[in-house]
Amino acid sequence: MPPHAFYKVALCFLIGLLFPMSVYGAETPHEIAGIRLGGDITDYLHLEYSNYLKEIVVTNWGGFPRGMISYGICDSPGKVVKIKFKYDDTSEKFYKNMLKNYKKKFGKPSEWEGDAFGIQHIWKWSFTDKNNNRIEMILQHNLQDPKAPIGTVVTLSLPDQIVKEKQCFEKTCIANMKKADYTKCKPDCPMRVKIGDSRFWLPK
Repeated sequence: MPPHAFYKVALCFLIGLLFPMSVYGAETPHEIAGIRLGGDITDYLHLEYSNYLKEIVVTNWGGFPRGMISYGICDSPGKVVKIKFKYDDTSEKFYKNMLKNYKKKFGKPSEWEGDAFGIQHIWKWSFTDKNNNRIEMILQHNLQDPKAPIGTVVTLSLPDQIVKEKQCFEKTCIANMKKADYTKCKPDCPMRVKIGDSRFWLPK
């Protein structure tokens, strides 16, 4: 084989390794568990895809780098029921200073919800305002658990209203299920398949 031909073959081999070609001839997966990529969510009449709270993520707001606002959609649509903000300074020194300021302004916490290992520091205050609304405030700090926000986070919430939203949502879901026309759903459709049934496990 001439030298230049050998180099061409080697180059093609290397390109194949670096940029593998798409699989041709095999079936291209678009669907799993009866849900299809590119489909319209409203096509699935028996799928309840909404939660009882809606959330809005905000950035660079009120001196905080990031936060989340939760509001109701059922019992009191649009009513803010939970506010959560993360402080920019993630140090333990900052957390201890903020805890000191919180205690000075709001008194001693009502409850400790952190863990026994000192990984999650979570203090909760409970209040009742002049309108008899129960309000909870949580100051938490974490530097080790990757599943929780790193740094210091403050949360204000209306726990009773959150419960009302959940109850209203569940009641609405049950009512919608009763109204649904299940005659359009075949015996082997996804909503009737039990957990462990492997018919829908593989994408198609």
